[in-house]
Amino acid sequence: MPKYTPKDATIAITYRCNSRCQMCNIWQIKNPADLPVELFTGLNPDLKYINLTGGEPFLHPFLPEIVRTVHLVAPKAQIIISSNGLATELIAATMAEIMKIGADIGVRISLDGIGETHDRIRGIPGIYDCALETILRLQALGLKNLGLSFTIQDENKAELLQVYDLSRKLKVQLALALVQNSEIYFSKSSNRVNAVEEVAKNLLAVIRRELAGPNPKHWLRAFYDYGLYLYLTEGKRLLPTGAGLDSLFIDPAGRIYPSNLINLEMGELSAGPLGDTWNTEQALAVREKIKRENISESWIICTIRGEMKRHAIKVLWWVLKNKLSAFRK
Repeated sequence: MPKYTPKDATIAITYRCNSRCQMCNIWQIKNPADLPVELFTGLNPDLKYINLTGGEPFLHPFLPEIVRTVHLVAPKAQIIISSNGLATELIAATMAEIMKIGADIGVRISLDGIGETHDRIRGIPGIYDCALETILRLQALGLKNLGLSFTIQDENKAELLQVYDLSRKLKVQLALALVQNSEIYFSKSSNRVNAVEEVAKNLLAVIRRELAGPNPKHWLRAFYDYGLYLYLTEGKRLLPTGAGLDSLFIDPAGRIYPSNLINLEMGELSAGPLGDTWNTEQALAVREKIKRENISESWIICTIRGEMKRHAIKVLWWVLKNKLSAFRK
């Protein structure tokens, strides 16, 4: 039986949450679960990218222990912690401890608009100011791997370029995603973008700015952002999904899925070393089902990163063609 060796894992370590986001119902869960630290010993040592998310991951009482375990079990993996940035003091204190484990461990702070727009979307007055303060505190700690995450939706469609400009001013990365639905993650089925034309226009403006710069990382981000544009406007994908092939999602109960948008259980995370978690008939059957039935999902970075590497020639050709063409104009 072939060995199942995903490279990209999104792990919801807790469903505790201190925000009230309008596009997510996680904060409504009663008695939210925390993923036990000992289960992280069952992670695949070949993982290259791990996103620790929630809920709000900094509310997990043992986050430093989780990061330490992940760093030992999957030493090649880049670890990113996704946060809403609300609990500034807690986040700063926790990251001061975590940065001793690995200097390259990163943080992504959600910012879905400027000022009151972000406050309304996240359901907490003043959360915008907290998020900015958290960014500044982490920069003061010397954290280098730092970025913003922006979820595109109708309510913030006019502020995408403002948040892009803010990311440049703060000298941090900016990751984009379209608002989406999930049965197994944030339990929403009504999320959609209706103002397609305006969102598409602003996405193209971001893509042009990314291509115009000298940084190759920005050019690759432009390719990914164009994938968002194409999926939004035509429902097409630039690349196939890597869900269940080289990426996966793990919920706080330890259940493994191809992604946080595909409700097909592939097994359960168990304490290591490895056990049968990554090499089960169930996991292989799910992978075959995804390919056979052409199951897909929204364009999301966690299931695209591996495909971009697999289709590197196509990606580089797109960058070259669009950087040199009238597309920039």
